[in-house]
Amino acid sequence: MREIPWRRRVVAVALAVATAVTGLSLTLPGQAAAALANGTAISSEPLPTSVWTINGADAGKQRRVVYWTRGPQGRPGLSSGAIFLPTTPPPPGGYPVLSWAHGTVGIGNQCAPSIHGPVYRDRDNNYLSHWLRLGYAVVASDYYGLGTYGIDGTGHHPYADAQTPGYNVIDMVRAAHQLMPSVISTRWAAIGQSQGGQASVAAASVAEKYAPDLRFVGSVSTGLTGYFDRLAPYVIWLAPYASLPVPIEDATAYVVFTLAGIQAAYPELNIASYLSPLGKNLMNEANDKCDDQMNAELANVQISKLFAKTPDDLRISAAFAQMQRIPTSGFTKPLFIAEGYFDDTAIYPVTASLVKDMRASGATVNFHGYPTTHDSTMQASLVDSTPFLAGRFAAVP
Repeated sequence: MREIPWRRRVVAVALAVATAVTGLSLTLPGQAAAALANGTAISSEPLPTSVWTINGADAGKQRRVVYWTRGPQGRPGLSSGAIFLPTTPPPPGGYPVLSWAHGTVGIGNQCAPSIHGPVYRDRDNNYLSHWLRLGYAVVASDYYGLGTYGIDGTGHHPYADAQTPGYNVIDMVRAAHQLMPSVISTRWAAIGQSQGGQASVAAASVAEKYAPDLRFVGSVSTGLTGYFDRLAPYVIWLAPYASLPVPIEDATAYVVFTLAGIQAAYPELNIASYLSPLGKNLMNEANDKCDDQMNAELANVQISKLFAKTPDDLRISAAFAQMQRIPTSGFTKPLFIAEGYFDDTAIYPVTASLVKDMRASGATVNFHGYPTTHDSTMQASLVDSTPFLAGRFAAVP
């Protein structure tokens, strides 16, 4: 019997397991090998309003999609995501598209926004409603490993990987256009908050090279956390000693997610072997609880309690640095970046340094600061990001 190439076997297994586990109605466009093309949708079903409702979206047409994309270290895998359309008719050529990159939701499969809804509903829905009411279609990737764990069998979401979600954001546009070619345009922009701010910048750095079939116009990033890659050796070495009189808000939960993300992206490094029993238990627990639950549970847990010993394998700090790298070059279209002066997660001066390096490489960056905290920068920036995106779409007809 002729040997079936391993990638086709992956497709077959993925489809079989997805049907059995999730009950999705799956379709495979073309031959099995074609399903491995990045951005190829393998399933589409109605997204119930009980899961996710956005004012200004046509509730009868919103969809949940599973599609092929790029995972950690370039491995192929699956992501899921959602499609939201305005209530107004599509213009000729289809709605211009905003590919929404969400902030931290957790690492568990059940935390995927297309399954759980956004963890911070009011914040995200108010923001996305603004764009839908202006006539943009919104497509929203869950990111690789969120919403598809157990289907593709490649592991959990690689949290702390700033680059993989960028590819997922691009391929979400491809999948949406494939499913609705007359409704969803190929003209698109990336928009994102926090973890999604990283993803939107990462997407912008590779958009035209990675997806020449689409027409990229620019990106909007708020609450962008950056330059942890430069601090990687210090972060890894000092984490076991991080005892603070009052823990920084949400910091312990983010460290747990990051450890799990390193484990997901680089299982060969066995990051769990450096953890205390508490650290191991919490990393496993993170698979079953989302960001808001983990933050509440770990509010008074010191980071140092997660570790049994210092991660002394230099490959771990190198892997963390690679995952956390925010591109400073490769941009072919303008970027909009906004930070809050009082943001204790995305630090304004750090982002200003990142923007300086982007501009030195030739990037056009519209950088704005607001008297806001991490979450409130999204809404505050709309007064400037709205005309920015209108101008970008007008420049790419």
